[in-house]
Amino acid sequence: MTDRWEDINGRAIEHLRHERYEEALQEALVAAACAESEFGAVHPNVAVSYHNLGEIHRLLGSRGQAETSFGKSLSLYEAINGPDSGEVADGLVNLAALDLEQGRLDQAEPKLRRALAIAEKSDGPTSAA
Repeated sequence: MTDRWEDINGRAIEHLRHERYEEALQEALVAAACAESEFGAVHPNVAVSYHNLGEIHRLLGSRGQAETSFGKSLSLYEAINGPDSGEVADGLVNLAALDLEQGRLDQAEPKLRRALAIAEKSDGPTSAA
């Protein structure tokens, strides 16, 4: 069951590595649908799929879609791993980066502060998110 999702997701990542973003997007959309179908709506592979979609949309310049995908990934990681996981911190950084790219400093700051607090809580005050 996992093999199908892993194959599709792997193809999406391979396209992404070779900067074939449109092809990566098509595979990533299929991977997300496959993950939801095979594993259910709340599963780490679904979260990974939405993260990948967010990154691809960001690279294509579709910031609104990137924000939606990163937001879904973040929500899933919070539900799966709890609010203080490393994946949540990473998701917050991704969303904050989109805010910064669009000049929304006031929206980026709380996300970055929360990501830093998560990192410090798990790794101590010398770590960075």
